[in-house]
Amino acid sequence: MINLNPFAKKKPDVNKNMVVPKTDTTPGTGVAIGSVEVATPTTQTLSDSSILNLYLTNTWVRKYINILVNGCLRYPIQARIKEGHEADPQAEEHLVDIQNLLLNPNPIEPFRSIRSKYLKDLFLFGNGAIEVAPQDKAKGKVTDIHAAPGYLLRVATDEFGNIDPKKAYSFVDPTTGQPLEKVYPSSGIVHFKLDELSDRVYGTSALSVASSEFTTDGKTTKVFEGGMGAISPTLISFPKTSIRFVDTVIAKLQTLYSGRSGVKIAGVNVDAKEIKLSNATPDSAVNFQKWIALRHNVFQIPGFKLGIADSAGALSTKEQREEFLSFIETIIQYECDLLTLALIKNRFGYEDIEIIAPNIITRVEFDKTRVVERLVKAGVITPNEGRTRYLGLPPSAESRADSLQFPEDKSEESPSTPTKAPKKPSSGQ
Repeated sequence: MINLNPFAKKKPDVNKNMVVPKTDTTPGTGVAIGSVEVATPTTQTLSDSSILNLYLTNTWVRKYINILVNGCLRYPIQARIKEGHEADPQAEEHLVDIQNLLLNPNPIEPFRSIRSKYLKDLFLFGNGAIEVAPQDKAKGKVTDIHAAPGYLLRVATDEFGNIDPKKAYSFVDPTTGQPLEKVYPSSGIVHFKLDELSDRVYGTSALSVASSEFTTDGKTTKVFEGGMGAISPTLISFPKTSIRFVDTVIAKLQTLYSGRSGVKIAGVNVDAKEIKLSNATPDSAVNFQKWIALRHNVFQIPGFKLGIADSAGALSTKEQREEFLSFIETIIQYECDLLTLALIKNRFGYEDIEIIAPNIITRVEFDKTRVVERLVKAGVITPNEGRTRYLGLPPSAESRADSLQFPEDKSEESPSTPTKAPKKPSSGQ
C-alpha cells in the first residue's frame, strides 16, 4: 500500500499543506520517476487542491459526485469466464482467483469501498487509480488491491508518449510536490482516466470548466449570508429639509461616530424616511442558488435528482433520465474493460476471464430484444434472422420462423374465425 506517513505526523488537513506542482502538457518534462522525467497533469483553471476544497465545502459539488458514484455503485461488477473459453481446463481456477480478490481485496475494506474511492477521484480530478499489491511469491498470486489517490499519480513516458513497463508510475507527496521513492510497473497500477485527450497521458477534470460559476457561487453565498441576516442597504431621507441641514447632520454624525470614546447616540428632531435599496428575499437567494447549481452542472445530472423541481414535462424528464443512465453505463463499461485489460490480462495473465456488470448486460439485452421484436412485427426481418444475427440465439425449428410476418398479411386465416355464408337471393328474383 502507498506509504503516506507524512499525513500522520503533520496536520490531518492535507489540503492546507498541499503543494500544486507546475503544470505541463508535454510528456517528458516535470517531476522525475528515477531517471525519467514525467509530465504533470494539466489544470486549466482549478488546481487539485481547489477541486478538493470544492468537494469539502460546496454542497452542490458533493451532491454531484455522490449522485454519480452512487449511480455507478448500483451496478455491481463481477468476474466471469469469457465466451468460448468455457472448456478451457484452467478457466474455473482462474475465475476463482479473481472472484476471491474481488470478494476480499484487502484486510480492511470491501471492493465496493475501493470502487467508491477511485470513482470519486475519477469524477473530481479526472484521474482515479488502483494499486495492485506485489504478488505473494509463495502462492504466486496477487495478495490485495487498494484505492490510490489519482490526483497524485504520475506517469513516466518518453518524448513519444510511450510508457516504460518496468518504471511506469509513481506518486508525489502532497505536502512537497516531490515524487515518492516507490516506483510501480505498468501492471502495478490501474489508471482510470476521464475525458482523456489524444496528446495527454492524464484525464481532465470536468469541474475546471465551471470554475467561474463556482467562484460566483462562493461569493454569492457569502453575500446572502451577510445580507439576509443583517441590515440590508438603506437610504435615510429627510423630506422637506434644505441641503445645508442634511450636510450639517452628516457632518455631526461623522464627528460623533469617529470618536474613540463615549456612548454613540444620535438624535434628529425632524421626520426621517427609510428607503430599502434591495428587495432581495430568502426566496430569491434560494432561486439564485438553484440557477447556479444548474449552471455549473457539468455532468448534466437531471434536475429532479438534485432536488430541483423544473417545468420539464414527463417526456423530457424521461429523456433526461435515459441520457443520465446512458452516461453511467458508459463509465461502468469503461471500468469493466480497463479492469479486464489492466488487472486480469496484464497482471494475472489470464485470457479467459473478464469483468462485467450483469445488470447493464440485462438492460442492453432487453432493449435489443424489444427492437428485434418490432423489426419482426414490421416485416423487416424474419424471426430466425433476429435470433441469429442480433440476439446470438440458435434458429427456431418452426416453419414460420423463416418467413416475413407482415401485420396486414391475411393469407393464413385463423381457423377460429367463422366463415360467413353467401347471401341467398330473395324469392322475388
